[in-house]
Amino acid sequence: MFVGNIVTHSNINVDKYFKVVNSLDDIIDGLPTLIVGWDIVKIINPNADFIDKKLSENIFWTFKKSERRDIFEDDFYDFNEYCYGLLIKDIEYKFIDLIQLNENELKNTFRFIKKNENVVGYLNNKMLYIFVEKTIYGIDLTLLKYMDYNTDDVLYKIKSYCSVFLDNKEILIEYKDVIDMLNNEVKYIPFLYSIEYG
Repeated sequence: MFVGNIVTHSNINVDKYFKVVNSLDDIIDGLPTLIVGWDIVKIINPNADFIDKKLSENIFWTFKKSERRDIFEDDFYDFNEYCYGLLIKDIEYKFIDLIQLNENELKNTFRFIKKNENVVGYLNNKMLYIFVEKTIYGIDLTLLKYMDYNTDDVLYKIKSYCSVFLDNKEILIEYKDVIDMLNNEVKYIPFLYSIEYG
């Protein structure tokens, strides 16, 4: 899974979700691309402007650290944030509110989840997140208990709907950098797992 391309002739410290290449010929088409270095930009586009950091719809540029460290760090952070924002822009979050939803709505929601083949669940503290077809469903287990449901039975049943169920701290550590860029919203972990591991 890649979220963006970085074109540079320098060593750069970036997470594994960015493809780092030496030439625009090696980028993954369709992903946002950051070109690092005024020297590369001037070769690609001799008319490039210092002020405008956007070369085309999905191609941006910044200075190398050695050219303008402060600008590089700001632009690099903004590019990371932009790429991860694009990754989740089509993902919808729905909280399964046991108080507000009627019995039919609950049954329909769980039928929809159950009928899908690629369902990834994730348990974090007392929240359960289920990713299916561009939607993350959230269930508050504390509310479940308050509503007098047997949380162990419900959890067992939901686990049976999932092709993968994540409930360990290691998965949070694996996606820590990405989650940091997504405002620490752990609800995206089943989605991230799904796109990385299919």
